[in-house]
Amino acid sequence: MIARLFAFAVCVLVACTVQATEVRLRSTASCSATVVRLGDIAEIASDDPAIADDLAAVPLFPAPAAGKSRQLDRNQVRQLLSISGIDLKQLSLTGSETVVVQPGAGNSTSRPTNRGGEPSAIRLASLETEIPARRPKPAAAEPLPLPPLVKRGESVTVHSRAAGVRITTSGKALSDGSLGAEIQVELADKRNKILARVAGPQTVEINANKQ
Repeated sequence: MIARLFAFAVCVLVACTVQATEVRLRSTASCSATVVRLGDIAEIASDDPAIADDLAAVPLFPAPAAGKSRQLDRNQVRQLLSISGIDLKQLSLTGSETVVVQPGAGNSTSRPTNRGGEPSAIRLASLETEIPARRPKPAAAEPLPLPPLVKRGESVTVHSRAAGVRITTSGKALSDGSLGAEIQVELADKRNKILARVAGPQTVEINANKQ
């Protein structure tokens, strides 16, 4: 009997530890910055304040233009967090099923806090601004199949594009792919798999605006 109670207590403790960080989506959100961050669209509760601050600073997508808005559901938020290298198994995503983001006054939780202690385990992907390059029109179909630009098992660079923002991370191709083909990619943390389009040699791309 005592052994069973001890085992039950251990299970409860593990469950509480895994769910220690909760991300509660708002139904509506506003952002005055150029990039919408997780803290703009969600309230983050964690036992470790440093983790909450780092999660709040994770960039998601460019802010909507004046007079426009963007709606996301939970699956789209999970996809954006996965691209940024966040381990979704350590988060509990709750709150609203969808969130509507509008331009306006930003939330203070979306700004990273300058702390003097040790950094948390949350890894932020690099955020860089660029002018989107125009893609050339595809050439006429050739009778022979296109050669693969990505081969199964090799490392690839993963780009998530949205307007003028590109988030970059790394992963491993789970199948061969020629230019324009969609393949499964395992991210560097080996916990999340995504569907990406081959954009070049050892390079795949995800268009966050279509997620």
